[in-house]
Amino acid sequence: MTALHADTVDLLSTCQSEPSIPYKGIHNFNFEPEQYSNLEIKYETREDAKLLSIKRGTTVVVEDKDTSDISVDIDVKLSDDELQDTFFINQTTLNDKFIIHLGNDEPTSNQSCATINIVIKVPHASALKGLDIGLINNDYTFDKEGLVFEHLQLNVVSGDFNLQKSFTSGSTKIAGINSNVKSSIHSLSGDLVVTVINGRINANVNEITTSANTLKLDAINGAIDVQLPTDFESQFKLDNMNGRRTVKSSKPDQLHITKRSFGKLEGYNGRDSAHHFVSLSTLNGPLSLKYIL
Repeated sequence: MTALHADTVDLLSTCQSEPSIPYKGIHNFNFEPEQYSNLEIKYETREDAKLLSIKRGTTVVVEDKDTSDISVDIDVKLSDDELQDTFFINQTTLNDKFIIHLGNDEPTSNQSCATINIVIKVPHASALKGLDIGLINNDYTFDKEGLVFEHLQLNVVSGDFNLQKSFTSGSTKIAGINSNVKSSIHSLSGDLVVTVINGRINANVNEITTSANTLKLDAINGAIDVQLPTDFESQFKLDNMNGRRTVKSSKPDQLHITKRSFGKLEGYNGRDSAHHFVSLSTLNGPLSLKYIL
């Protein structure tokens, strides 16, 4: 399989019209959370197959209290009926993980394209322990307040992360190319890593447990704005080439700046022995860290 990378961006905007032919293969899946508590959805291509052009779609996580199963509905529209034999959706399992891979396994013409819209329905907020999604030209949205994960990994090439409805998570990794991240984390119990190329990061974390050691947010050509709990004791480092660097606290006496130099701002909130570490980094763009929640 071929991994998705930055070169993929060149293939995203060649769709001239809206694909309208429904994919005829299996595209609806249901499983019990007691049997499979982790879900993986990835877009990929076979070796030597030209990537199918994808118009912007959405992936939404919602709650459906009328069911006891987790359901995944993948709505694929194709520009040409001949793509029925090229496009694929494969489903497998591994231990407690339900795996769905989709993509194309043969070369396609420059005019061939598709749209992919996915709805993930969970019977209750903590039905999925782990969620791992990697798509192209797709916006991700949590349409349910209070979702709970033990580990979360979201990747996209060209697409936004609309995660403003507060969620709880352990280890959390978010990465995007040509992406904006808006997230609100109610409680974080693992490391947070957010990486964006060409895009903004806005992240609020209301509660951070002792098991979350590192919060690392990086952007290239984009601003970063992070809000953390006022009493979150941590070392911090802000690093950029162009743009302002600001650190604020609703309790200014807890805030200590230890180093201020070209492109760098370092210090700590609370005690200098704090073992938590916060890092904000970008090449071009302002950096803002606030201990105010």
